[in-house]
Amino acid sequence: MTASRRDGHPSLLYPRPMRRIPLLALLAPALACGSGATTGTPGDAGSDTANVVDAGGTVCRADRWCRVDVGVKPMNTFGSSLEAVSGSSATDVWTVGQDGVILHWDGAVWSQAVSGVTAALGGVYAASPTDAWAVGDAGTIVHWDGSAWSASKSGTNATLFGVWGSSGTDVWAVGATGLILHFDGSAWTPSKSGTTKILNRVHGTSPNDAWAVGESGTILHYDGATWLAKNTFTTMALDTVWATTPTDAWALQSNGAIMHWDGAQWARTVNEPITTTSFNGIAGPAGNDVWAVGWDAKQSVAHFDGAAWSMVAGDPVPLNGSLNAVWTPKGSTEVWAVGTPGLNSRYTIWWRKP
Repeated sequence: MTASRRDGHPSLLYPRPMRRIPLLALLAPALACGSGATTGTPGDAGSDTANVVDAGGTVCRADRWCRVDVGVKPMNTFGSSLEAVSGSSATDVWTVGQDGVILHWDGAVWSQAVSGVTAALGGVYAASPTDAWAVGDAGTIVHWDGSAWSASKSGTNATLFGVWGSSGTDVWAVGATGLILHFDGSAWTPSKSGTTKILNRVHGTSPNDAWAVGESGTILHYDGATWLAKNTFTTMALDTVWATTPTDAWALQSNGAIMHWDGAQWARTVNEPITTTSFNGIAGPAGNDVWAVGWDAKQSVAHFDGAAWSMVAGDPVPLNGSLNAVWTPKGSTEVWAVGTPGLNSRYTIWWRKP
């Protein structure tokens, strides 16, 4: 049985049998707003994209958000959820999810990679175009060397939910029962976390500034030597964390509340959006440009401009899946968000044009 990634919420990771298919290049979206281009085959975008394709047939809305159709339906009949997205640059982006799926964006085209595993993958991190990691169920860890994905020994059967690194020789993975693993460039080894709580995500800014969050309000900080617990003043599960500087980090509660670290303490933000959205992912290139994504009977997006949070119009189709993760390249205003399948059971990828 797959471990739950959130207190009181079933895991988004549901391992399902995977039908082996050969490596294929997925049809590239023409991602130019106002160009009249469409994703996939014109007229074959699926019923849930009619709300994001305007009268001119473009794939991008006026606010620069574009619904990306990667061209084919997932291997699973009901669609495969994408759980995480990350990259080393705007032209090197990875997303992973159920059924061992791994997709890659090279700045021009999305392609499907052969992961070599069928386990659900819940986290991904890329140090460079030739060095990336993905983690998931049953201690699964796979590595990209620039040519292919291959399995790496984790030394555990516990589910791993998140992975992040400050470099290719300083990578952290977190998961069930408080498990924290570290990769030093040679091998994965366990690190003392001081907790048995599920850890959902890990993120940081340097080798001596990393955060891990999880169930029951657990937040741990790594100072370069030891993981230490921080007081969050909440017992709610924390789904994810993102840090921009040592004095600016964000964490999301499973009930939709947004927590902020100011260098001294964690506290719930007083200017979070008035919404019933359950936020799942958060990321941003700077403290005054942060994005949160989730679900509120539809895919939902919120933005922080340095002063206040505000809701951004998401997919207007009700019950059209959840956005699970978001990522922003450094030095860019573009945004990638991924999630559970929409009504047409296709991969869910949103892109905000720079």
